Amino acid sequence: MNQDQVKEKLLSLKVPCPDFTLVFSGKASCRVNGLYKPALASIVLHNKNFTNDNALIYTALHEFTHHLAHTRNLVSGRNAHSIAFWALFHSLLKLAIEAGVYVDPYLEDEALKAKREEILELQRQQNELNRKLGQAIAEMETLSQEKGARLEDFLDRHARIPRNHAQNLVKAQHNVALSNVETAGSPSLVEAIVSQGEDMSHAAAMANQGCSIQQIKAVCRQKKVIDPRFDPGEAETDEERLERAKKELSGEYKKKERVERRIDELSREIEALEDPEPRQANDAAPAGTDTAPCAEDPGEALTAGLPKDKAL
Repeated sequence: MNQDQVKEKLLSLKVPCPDFTLVFSGKASCRVNGLYKPALASIVLHNKNFTNDNALIYTALHEFTHHLAHTRNLVSGRNAHSIAFWALFHSLLKLAIEAGVYVDPYLEDEALKAKREEILELQRQQNELNRKLGQAIAEMETLSQEKGARLEDFLDRHARIPRNHAQNLVKAQHNVALSNVETAGSPSLVEAIVSQGEDMSHAAAMANQGCSIQQIKAVCRQKKVIDPRFDPGEAETDEERLERAKKELSGEYKKKERVERRIDELSREIEALEDPEPRQANDAAPAGTDTAPCAEDPGEALTAGLPKDKAL
């Protein structure tokens, strides 16, 4: 598959976006499989890294997601692989699988499918144990109150379970939305659903649709639009870009102030350690030092502490 064919595959998904270029580097790279250059709207694929076209398409979809996320202002330059990025990428993968552009190897390859089922079954068993654990913790909370004991002490020293994790386990027992969630998800998925508060039912519905943890967080918590087919409309106006730049600049100034305060604190600390105040002549001796009584007369200093009959 050549570079023109790869770009044609991406365009066949009919995802609204500004134009971009896609080129093969003709090289292998031990660091990355591909990269995206925002300033040029250019995708570069190290095509010598791949042993099959499907793996090449996976990386092309990854870099294409960078193009979408950048042009839709879903990410910043300092955090290109944000939750919103991965959420959009997972949505794009689903679209590519449905369109036949990408083949999910975990659903097609027999060895991968078998190992997938093994892991998902272990997750089901783990979730059932976590359900029982949450119920037991809830009962322990009631019993602790009756006995005048502190549940957090039990969690910290005996069970050694993080309190927020225990709280989520207990919440999961009493939530109707979670009772309808398929058990093939990880305990982390259950925690992600529980942590969405008022959007818990929406998060549970997304989980049943096969959405990833990143997709749930991006939609329910960050209120991001992660549908690749969503048409963002016209590009930002100059006024919108100005307002966004002002907000970002304000945030950077706040970071700068925090850094400057910390630099000042450290500078003062270093100065105090490098140039301590001179010790006073009458400073007390360190604890544990065996000292003789002070004598104003130098001659007395020699005989201090000796029996009188031994004094010189």
